This record gives sequence, C-alpha cells and structure tokens, in this order.
Amino acid sequence: MILKFSRLAWEDYERWLARDKKIAEKVNDLLRELSPGGKRYSGTVNPGPLRRALFGYSSRKITATDRLIYKLEGDAIVIISCMWRHG
Repeated sequence: MILKFSRLAWEDYERWLARDKKIAEKVNDLLRELSPGGKRYSGTVNPGPLRRALFGYSSRKITATDRLIYKLEGDAIVIISCMWRHG
C-alpha cells in the first residue's frame, strides 16, 4: 500500500499528531481499513462517494465535523484532507 498525501492533508495529519494523538490513531485505523485486505468498500464509518468538484473521491468520518477525503488509485491511497476546512 502506498500512501500519497497532498501537502494540505499532510499538514492536517501533523496537526492531529500534535493536538490529539487519539484522533491521529483513528486516522491511522481508517487508513489501515483502506489497505488491501481491509474494508475498502465498507468499513466502520460508512464510506461515502463525493460529488461535484470532488467526484471520484470518497470520505470517511474522523470526528463529528472532520473527514478523511481520499481516492483509491491502484495500490495507492491518495489523501487530500484529514481535517474539515471552511471555505
């Protein structure tokens, strides 16, 4: 499994590591679910496909307001967000 973080997604992930290790571990758990052999198309938080500008991406719930936004590309998981961002 190859993880490809956008610059902003990596900053989100680093923020979770600094602020809340429990949330960072939840992100890690979600990424493990997305790995081959995991629950790519089901999972603990009901993945949902996105529309419009993010067509082709899916989201999984991290917290009440934060989502992991990702796309599966072969063996790679492309992550573009790990934290809700207004605007």
